[in-house]
This record gives sequence, C-alpha cells and structure tokens, in this order.
Amino acid sequence: MKTFKWVMLLLSVVLVLSACSNSSGEGEVASDKPVLEKKEVKPPEPITLKVFTNNPQAKLDVYFSDELKKKFPNVTFQFEMSGSPKEYLQKLQQDIAANDPPDLLTLNNGIIDFVIQNDILQDLTPFMTKEKVDVNRLRPGVLDSVKAYSTKNEVLAMPMLTGPIVIIYNKNIFDKFGVAYPKDDMTWDQMYDLARKVTRTDNGVAYRGFDYMGSFWLFNQLGLPLVDAKTGKSVLTSDGWMKWVKNFDRFFQIPGNEFMPGPTVNDRFIKDKNTAMLATSAPLWDGGQLDSGGINWDMVTLPAFADHPGVGAQLIFEGVGVAKTSKYKDQAFQVVNYLISNESQQSLANNGYIPIINDKAILSSSGKANPFLKGKNTQAMYKMKFAPIPPFFEYNPQARAVAGPAIDGIMAGNADAVTGLRTGAEQIDKAVSTAQSK
Repeated sequence: MKTFKWVMLLLSVVLVLSACSNSSGEGEVASDKPVLEKKEVKPPEPITLKVFTNNPQAKLDVYFSDELKKKFPNVTFQFEMSGSPKEYLQKLQQDIAANDPPDLLTLNNGIIDFVIQNDILQDLTPFMTKEKVDVNRLRPGVLDSVKAYSTKNEVLAMPMLTGPIVIIYNKNIFDKFGVAYPKDDMTWDQMYDLARKVTRTDNGVAYRGFDYMGSFWLFNQLGLPLVDAKTGKSVLTSDGWMKWVKNFDRFFQIPGNEFMPGPTVNDRFIKDKNTAMLATSAPLWDGGQLDSGGINWDMVTLPAFADHPGVGAQLIFEGVGVAKTSKYKDQAFQVVNYLISNESQQSLANNGYIPIINDKAILSSSGKANPFLKGKNTQAMYKMKFAPIPPFFEYNPQARAVAGPAIDGIMAGNADAVTGLRTGAEQIDKAVSTAQSK
C-alpha cells in the first residue's frame, strides 16, 4: 500500500514539472513548432490597360482572346484604334500629350520604326529576366530580328505571330497548260523557268507567270539595308541590291508578264484568276478571299537564292510592346508574356496564324480551325529560315518612302538597274538629310 502511494506521488511530481517546463509566462502551452498565421490573400486590384492598335476588331478578338481575359480577371482592356501608320503615330502623340498614354501597343514592321523614332517603347529585357522568359522557345532568328530594331540591343517589342512570304499558285492554270506545279525548296532560277512556261495568252486571256506583293523588296532574302547605319548614306548601289534587282527584273521582262504595280496584285490572282504564282503572305490574312474567289490553290516555300539555300524573307511580324509611360508596366508585360505562352500560341495557330514559338506540334496545327487552310501545304509557311533584318537606322521610314518607287521604276522598265539604283540612292540621301535637319 505504501509502495502504491509512493508511485502515485512520483507521477504527480513528474506531471507538475512537465507542465511547468512547457508553460509560457502567461500560463499558455508553448509548441516546438512555429504558429503559422493565416494571411488573407487579397485579389489583384482592378486595373485598365489601354491598348493602342491599328488592327480590326476581328483580329483583336483573336489576340486578346477569352482565355487571356480569364487569365487576367482583374484587367479591363480598353482599345484605342487608329488607321494608317501616319494616323497611328499622330493619335499616339496626341494621347501622350493629353496625359492619356497607352500601356500596350500592337506593332508590326510597318509601324515600329515610326514608334521608335518617338522613343515610346519600353525595353522588355528586364521584365523578361524577372519573369524568367525562356527565349529558346522562340523560333530561331526571331529575337535577333527584334533586337535589330534597337541600337542598344534592346527588345522593344515581342512578336506573337509571323507572316512568312510564300508562293501561292493557281493549280488550274498549271493544269490548263500541262505544266508541273511548283515545289518546295526551289531556287529563283527554277522559278523563272516555270514562270516562262505559264506566261501565255489563251482564248484571249493573258496569263501571267509570276508577280509579287508591293512591299516584297522590303523583306528581301539577302538582308539588304537601304542605308548604312554608321555613315547614314544609302547603299542602294551595292552589289547585293544589284543582284536582287536583276534577279526579279528578268521576271518582268518575260513578254506578257510586264510589271504592274499597285494593290491590284491580289485582285489579279483572286478575282481575275490570271496570275499563276504570287509571292505574298496573303494565305495568312486573306483566306476568305481566296475561298470566295473559287480558286483551286496551294502554296510552296519562297524560292531561295542559290547561294542562300533555305533562307526565306525577313521576319514579318505582329507583336506587342509596352509603353514607357505606362503606370502598369509589370502587369502589361505579364499580358505580353501570356501571348507567347503555349496556350495562346495554340489558339493563334488554330485560327490560321503562324506562331512565333518553336514548337512543331503547334506549328503543324496552324489553320486547324480555319477551313481555308485544310489540305494545304502549310509547312511552307514555317519551313524556311528568316533572313537577317539589317541594323536599325533611325530614318528608315524616310528611306523606304523613296526606295520603293525607285525599285518599281526599274521593274517597270523606266530605268536600267544601274541608273535606277543610282537615282534611288541619291533620293534616299536627300530624304534622310532633310529628316535629320528637322
């Protein structure tokens, strides 16, 4: 009995000591594990991102899709629309002066130079580093092409899709004359021989063998600049430009295939149905027109210069930039980053656009949701490498404005190649000098 009492007394002492050793100063039981406070996670504050664009609403609905809006439920997108590059820039300057600047800008090759001249775009490099953007996901040559628009190796815009130039051809014309269809990976010499075979008149209808879209020279496969960025002088008389001009001048010297400039080049292919082959990016944007024209058409890769095998045109892109004046640069870049995500790129591919990322599965699915590309040789749109974009020169827009008519004049036979290029170079130097003096 005494033993039992001693045991009970000992247990009581142990329990008391144990309680004392685990007691806080206020008599609360302490734990070896830290107490985690439950913090209330606040949803992101609602913001409005103003998007400056010259795209029609149909394109904006694809780019800024429902999926994107679900990804950023706190963001309201306000679209400010404009027209031509000149109108785009004027309206943009007006908005900035009125303290109503954009946050995001949709950009393409025809607009970005004008915007850069006005020092509006934010370098995206720091944001890409912060968000750990894997640039290796982009197709080879894309990032270098974009950086060519900056003298400081900056990324002033992020492409989200590209419009590679291909050859679209009218099968009915080839069938009519018993000539084999064009093929991928042809050279320009082979294309020239083919164009000669299908340039002819039949039953009063004049069929043209080859034509190209008006800005074709601007995206030349040799990566030729109009102006030396270091000297500010035109290089239109260079051996490279002479080679390019002579290559295409011969096409328009084929009897019956004379040069006919203007926007009607697409009409001749689609409505008149008298052009056998056309170098254009039209399949990407004008599929509905091609279908409505009732043309039995397909596409092949752009022919290459023999000493530049596998090299296509320079990068033609549609992209997005962030304005320096934006109050929401981080949020704006997150939208930009989403536009090159697999989810967004797949959506663009399904709608017939050519993605900018190097994902074979997504690239090969281009046009799934667009019936006009069903059964077409869509690999032609992404098979070739991008030609390098020349180093950025601030007054490229002014140089382009006079270079185009000079090159068109040679193709139309108004001047020989030597005279036409020399005159064009003189006009470029004058235009640049005038712009620099303002």
